[in-house]
Amino acid sequence: MANLLEFDRTPQEITLEILKSGALGCLNQIKGFTDNALAVVWTNFAGLTPQQVFDALNTQGKLLIQILTALKTAYNAHAPAPHQIGALVPMGFQVSYDAEGRVTVTQT
Repeated sequence: MANLLEFDRTPQEITLEILKSGALGCLNQIKGFTDNALAVVWTNFAGLTPQQVFDALNTQGKLLIQILTALKTAYNAHAPAPHQIGALVPMGFQVSYDAEGRVTVTQT
């Protein structure tokens, strides 16, 4: 077990710590951004409905979903099950896209 304050670390230990810290930090940023983006869309702080959020995104709505999907896939490939990112679209909702990338939200 490593000590809290370790002054005499080997170059290998230092290198491993840098890589582990960077990898974990990256995954934490992916999770944080995804959680925040989903909250902005589905439980908007300003009281916007999900459709109003996607309307504000205009043709970039589909791109947002694509980015979140890619981030979720990358994150979940490495995170243990209890920490994985769940559904991007909550139960009871469905999203569809037009040819330009605008999103329509419907309740099912």
